Order: sequence, then structure tokens, then C-alpha cells
Amino acid sequence: MFEGNYIEKKVKFIDEIDSTNNFAMELIQNNAAEEGHIVSTNYQINGKGQVGAKWESDKAQNILLSIILKPLTLPALDNFHLNRFVSVAIMEFISETISTNTTIKWPNDIMVGNEKIGGILIENIIKQNNIYWSVLGIGINVNQLIFNNTFQPKATSLKRITSQDYNIKELTSSLFEKIISWYRTIQLRKYDLVSQIYTENMYRINVPSSFKTLDFEFEGTIEGVRDDGKLMIRNSDGEIQTFTNKEITFNF
Repeated sequence: MFEGNYIEKKVKFIDEIDSTNNFAMELIQNNAAEEGHIVSTNYQINGKGQVGAKWESDKAQNILLSIILKPLTLPALDNFHLNRFVSVAIMEFISETISTNTTIKWPNDIMVGNEKIGGILIENIIKQNNIYWSVLGIGINVNQLIFNNTFQPKATSLKRITSQDYNIKELTSSLFEKIISWYRTIQLRKYDLVSQIYTENMYRINVPSSFKTLDFEFEGTIEGVRDDGKLMIRNSDGEIQTFTNKEITFNF
């Protein structure tokens, strides 16, 4: 249980790597991991996104890292609390960095307007029904200006928004402190607070939107997210339906 102890940052920088999440998992499997370990890189050969997607990033232009945490008291069934707190931390970090309204696109993309500026991929190791280790894979677009915007939502970056160059090392340090600050809310089991902030800052919350599943398209309004991570949408008939990340996408 968390007792207010400081989590030390331990950075492992590798210029080029297949995936920071993969390397972090190898550290854990080889008993070489500690809470607070950061695996950071200039370039991922095989960067991973949600549901098998590939994370696009030019070399040395963006934040690409994985943070290893050890939330021993968090039951595996409550794993979406991790998505919530990391999403809130990154949203707040970006909002403070560029003084621009930032939102969370369920389950854990970070948006500025209708464009994606960051994403998260969380992988957990579970023992005795609790999350023993958690690897938080994070990508934030910083200085990159040109993207292969064939995917939706389209991408943007801090520099595209502000026309400023950023020091990625300094940003990474600030991001770590923000994440650890919000991590304490999970360690102290302040789940309702994190859930409230996540919900209030969801992309297109309470705004009529278009969605598509594998079988059909429909209009609906996001009502929030259940604790199991399922998105709640009120359809045109007033019925609330729930969906997993693999079942539904926004119809951009």
C-alpha cells in the first residue's frame, strides 16, 4: 500500500528500439524492473497503438516512452482506473503546456480539437487477481509537423499548434512528475475523483455524434464510461448501449 514514499525516476534511453513497451516487459520478465523505470527512445521500429494499430512517429521528434509501475493493491477487474488516471494526467500536462483545451477520446487518446496529439497503451501483468506490474506506453506528438493522415482521427503536434520548438527531454521529465502525481490518487483509491475528471473531459461528451460498428452505423450521445471500461452511448431511441473498444469507432 502506498505510504507517501517518493517514486524515483530511473531512465533507460535507447536511441532506436522495436517498442518501448516490449522492452519494459522484458525488464519485468528478467527481474530487472523497478517501479518508476522509464524506457525512452528516439524511434520505435514497431511502435504499438490500441487494438493492434501502429504508432507513427518521426525520429527524435516526439515523446515515446513506457513507464513501469507496480500497483499491487489494484484488482485486475479494476484495470480501467489505470487508463483513466494516465489519460487525465496527459490531458492536464498538454493543456498546461500549450494553454489549449484538450480532451480524452475514449478509451485513451488525447485530442486537441478533432485531432489526435497523444495516445496510451497499457499492458498489465496479473498475479492472484491483482495487477502486479503495469507498463504505461505513451506517445505524444511534439515537434513533428508532417503526418501520414490516412487514419482517423488525424494527427497534430505541440509545434503544429504553437509554432514553437520544444525540448523533449525537459517535457518528458515534466510528464513523469504529472503522471506520478495522479498515480497517487489511484494508490489512495480516489477512484471517483479520477472517474469524474475523465468523464467531464471526454471527447464529444453529451454531444450528438456518429458511430460505426462492424455491422451498422448509428447516431448517439456519449453518456460516460463504466468501471469495466465499456463506453455508454444513448441511441436515438433513448436506450443506453455499451461497447468495448473493439466493437465501436467514431464515424469521422
